[in-house]
Amino acid sequence: MRVNDRDVCADVSARVTLADFLRDELRLTGTHLSCEQGVCGACNVLIDGHPVRSCLTLAAGCAGMSVHSIEGLQKDPVMQLLQAAFRRHHALQCGYCTPGMLIAARDVVLRFPQADEATVRREMSGNLCRCTGYAGIVAAVLDVIRSRQPTHDHEPLRITARAPRAQAAGVDEAPRVARPTANVAAPTHRSDPPDQLAPGIEAEFATRSQYEPTPDDLTLSRTLRIERPIDTVWDLIADPRRVAACMPGLTLFPGDDPARIDSRLKLGLGPVRTVFVTRSWIDRDEANRRGSVISEGRDARTNTRFASRLDYALHAIDADNTELQVSTSFRLSGALAQFARTGIVTAVANRLANELSDNLRALIINDADGAGAAQAMPASGFVARLRAHLLRLFGASSR
Repeated sequence: MRVNDRDVCADVSARVTLADFLRDELRLTGTHLSCEQGVCGACNVLIDGHPVRSCLTLAAGCAGMSVHSIEGLQKDPVMQLLQAAFRRHHALQCGYCTPGMLIAARDVVLRFPQADEATVRREMSGNLCRCTGYAGIVAAVLDVIRSRQPTHDHEPLRITARAPRAQAAGVDEAPRVARPTANVAAPTHRSDPPDQLAPGIEAEFATRSQYEPTPDDLTLSRTLRIERPIDTVWDLIADPRRVAACMPGLTLFPGDDPARIDSRLKLGLGPVRTVFVTRSWIDRDEANRRGSVISEGRDARTNTRFASRLDYALHAIDADNTELQVSTSFRLSGALAQFARTGIVTAVANRLANELSDNLRALIINDADGAGAAQAMPASGFVARLRAHLLRLFGASSR
């Protein structure tokens, strides 16, 4: 990987976190460990320019990526403004949370150049401080935001999104910073995977998933009324790949088996970024106009796994209208499941379900009208809309 603009090559155990690797092997102790559950934000670093919890991220999963700890941002003009503002507004006391707080604050300054106090408080709420009461921190971030308006001087450090790949002949030229560990399995996912699934995924998902929902799993249901005859709707969703393309953040891989879909699902929520490599198995009941999709996936950065089952059925309302019923259940395990809060997981799942339903309905109606799938609702604004939805997280009824 590339750490603070320096190429690093190391052999690490598959279970070593990025935080431990940075601190213990590279001696970059500005990355602090506190809760080690992804809650407090003290361990924030940048991966490919995005803030990420390093205590939940496996070092082996960062192969080929660009990592910046707080030490690597000392020459960044925006970080220098924030450091000065933190001093000026007394935004730290013990200082333990400050490195992660500064990295989160930098992200807020760059993403919200017109932010008000409510926005800053909301976006910084993922970082915990035991000392200050947050008033000085919020004032410091607002100070920097206002100082950059309207000229946007002090442009941030330009961060390369990917570390350069070492050539086979020159790999030994990179500094080796850790002792080799025997029998370490190669990571099954990279940040820039090719046009096919990452090596090893065939063996990992070689057998069909046996997942069956339990009462403890989260289940969501949607019912759509589609102003088209049932035969038309059934024919239009006959290709599962076209239906899967309605899922926000989903990229499909080519394949010859019509009963199986391989894909990559990207999700982001604040500093948490996941890239699940997934395999889905499809069953269709032509006679009863119903079907199911069972999926399994794994995020190599956090070694988080999910299993899900989606069931759908069509019912004729009358000759010209169809009811589409969709129910999905899923189970999460691994690092992200250890700190995931039920309200947040439900909000994310609800938002994904709403986006999928809207896109699917648009796909069916536009295809029936000859307009093509291009008119389906784009998913590019999903994260921004999700952020607004989370404002109502702990009092809102799910849709």
